[in-house]
Amino acid sequence: MIKIWNRKSEIRKPKVQTQKSTTTNTRCGAFLIFNFSFLILLSGCASTRSLPPAPQYTTASEFLHILSTRYDSLRSLKTRAKVTLKIDGVRENRAAAGILYQAPDQLRIDMAALGMSFMTAIANQNTLEIYLPRDNNYLTGPPEKVLDTLTGVNLVYYSLIQAILGLPNLSPLDLPRVTLFRPDQNQLFLELTYPQWKRRLIFESRSATLLEDHVFNLEGALISKRLLSGYHQSNGFVLPKHIEMHQGADLIAIDVETHQSNVEVLGADFHMRVPGDVTRHTIE
Repeated sequence: MIKIWNRKSEIRKPKVQTQKSTTTNTRCGAFLIFNFSFLILLSGCASTRSLPPAPQYTTASEFLHILSTRYDSLRSLKTRAKVTLKIDGVRENRAAAGILYQAPDQLRIDMAALGMSFMTAIANQNTLEIYLPRDNNYLTGPPEKVLDTLTGVNLVYYSLIQAILGLPNLSPLDLPRVTLFRPDQNQLFLELTYPQWKRRLIFESRSATLLEDHVFNLEGALISKRLLSGYHQSNGFVLPKHIEMHQGADLIAIDVETHQSNVEVLGADFHMRVPGDVTRHTIE
């Protein structure tokens, strides 16, 4: 049995949120969702007013180019944060996390609670390694599948590194998928269609910062959402300080305490060291 915060390990399919069939409940739900989204947008816009404006854009192609190039000079990032994990609607203990990123595709996360380390995760290109010292277990495999094994949250929609750092994972290659590009005075609405799901994203227009990222299946049911807020500048880079990823009753929330961009990192930081008697698991 593999545990993280006393959870059984299993690879689960993304949960689909369903709506109740009665007219009254549907209307009430729609009203609450509208008001919640409106409040999120107001909060997001307030946190972006002091940010520098993005380069001018008028088309989806120009906007995607801005998103894909604005972090080109981000060579590394060191973050201190608090992480909250909720599994099946049950809130677990918050943990202190150290997050280290080196461009373009290396990420290390060290998590501890009550002063004791309980997880080290290292992502290199298309592989994620996780060591759980309490149970002396080591897991390796595709990043999204390994993380889903431990938390029940599948980050395949956002890409692991971009999801953890709070960055958009869009590029001009996504232009053929764009089915809606609607900027207005305050927000920009972007919709993309993939073979198995659809994404609806909301940005703050002036700074081009991502506020919400909703994923729906092809029948229109919500299967995942990502909320970002508290944007600030770190050495010229615009980064969020609060990141939430929801899937059904499961949640990963990251509250950033400090960001240090383009700091010196060592290649050795991205090599996993485990005891010789560790129990190994390969996730496929």
